[in-house]
Amino acid sequence: MKSILKNGWSDPRSALAENTGVKKGVHGSFWYNDIEFKFTANEQKSGSRYERKGQLSVLSPVGKTLDVIDLYLRTGDRKELREKVERKAAELYAKYERTLTSQTRDSASLLNMHSMRAFTAYNGPFLNMRSLSKKYRADQKRKLKYVCSLFDNKPLGKISVTDIRKSWQKLGSDALEDVQLMGRFWDFCKSKGACVGDNPFTEFRKKQVPKKKRGNTARLQKATGEQKVFDKESKLKSLGILKERLEDGRCMAILLIGDGGLSSSQAAHLRWNDLVFDEQDYSHVTLKIYQPDRAGATHDYTHPMFAYAGRLLHMRFDLLAERYSPDKLANMPVVSKALDAAKPLGQRGITEYCRAHLTEVFGRNKDFEREPMAPEGAGVQFLQRDFRNRLEDICGMKAYPEAVIYMMGGSLSGDVTTDHYCSYSGPDGQHLLWTYLCRERRFDKLFEEGQEDEEYEEGAYYKIQENPDERRSIFLKGAKPGFLNKHKLRLGPFENVGNVEIKAEHGINVCSATLC
Repeated sequence: MKSILKNGWSDPRSALAENTGVKKGVHGSFWYNDIEFKFTANEQKSGSRYERKGQLSVLSPVGKTLDVIDLYLRTGDRKELREKVERKAAELYAKYERTLTSQTRDSASLLNMHSMRAFTAYNGPFLNMRSLSKKYRADQKRKLKYVCSLFDNKPLGKISVTDIRKSWQKLGSDALEDVQLMGRFWDFCKSKGACVGDNPFTEFRKKQVPKKKRGNTARLQKATGEQKVFDKESKLKSLGILKERLEDGRCMAILLIGDGGLSSSQAAHLRWNDLVFDEQDYSHVTLKIYQPDRAGATHDYTHPMFAYAGRLLHMRFDLLAERYSPDKLANMPVVSKALDAAKPLGQRGITEYCRAHLTEVFGRNKDFEREPMAPEGAGVQFLQRDFRNRLEDICGMKAYPEAVIYMMGGSLSGDVTTDHYCSYSGPDGQHLLWTYLCRERRFDKLFEEGQEDEEYEEGAYYKIQENPDERRSIFLKGAKPGFLNKHKLRLGPFENVGNVEIKAEHGINVCSATLC
């Protein structure tokens, strides 16, 4: 029986893009019957029988590559490529239809996993995240198994604060510690795609401790004296240190984790060909992150990083480009040892450097708070917490939690079929994320080198910034919210205008501007 095409090129998840690395060609994703197919089509040397050659792979719903076939194209015409990918995807789907249908059901049932099934599947990897003594490990396993048994009457994602309150008396004298342990296990299961939503155990714990003031994290830490995230002054100091030490490859770890949202493991494995440098904007850098083992339909976590961090990363790349050939540089690690750009620093080295850098920034041997059983070190956790805080409080993404989860590399299982779902890996999604990140302009002065805002007319200002690539950027700023949406601005006069890039605060689109 012939399969009915449910998706296709009209699906927003199906996308085609030009390669940005050394190899010229295209790559992308194609969705057929809610199954993702990845493809490439690279240009061949002149005289070859085919102008383009690539591969098409079919990914199962659980993230495994079932098969890979070759693609041959006689021309570089995109219409021919689209037709070829669609036809070959239909053939692969028909070949593995029974397997794909079965795994689709298994993937759907994953979200209905009960706590005891989750304990059986994940207790080992969860407890292995830290080095524990044999006795303590056995004690933690026993407690976790008992707590899981109390909530095994419904799926993990359906457990509520009310359910925890009803079982409170059964937990005994160490009830709060047991709830905390179960909360960490719930988060671990969520990272595996076994549940979605807010952690009920974390919500329950919040109601059991004295209430604290709520508000902006940076303002709260000033009032309480706790160092949970960077304040503006300490972040500027951190970036200043990194700018002065661009010769030290270890500094890139701070940018990738604290301003790109990566884990220490992802930062350790990132190569320069995994970065996309925008030709029009020197500060626009995109990180290509692909997680094939992640549960759910989303495996492509490609996303931009903050503009000031992208500029520093670009400056580091330019330094290395003067010393190494493009082919060699493409496969070199972004985070390297201090004196050898070709040797990776490694995950342990990254963890140690992050802590040392933060200690230097804050001027004391600060014992940064580390969550028990967490897979990352204290310094890495601090940077990740600060990254999330700026996404939510500075960039205004708190109202879009799925976007924050995507930027942090979390599982989107359960969210990809909802009406409001946005494919953040697609062009529109990438533009949306970059627009959000452009709202963080507090650290632009790190690159201004004494330039001041020039008043243009009442309520609006502009400043000109010289970029390292010899282009100039004009930044607009309104003294009052909404000013730039209500006025037409005439900028000038300028000498030798040439190519000028115009940006506005908070990612506002500049619809009308006249350059003289």
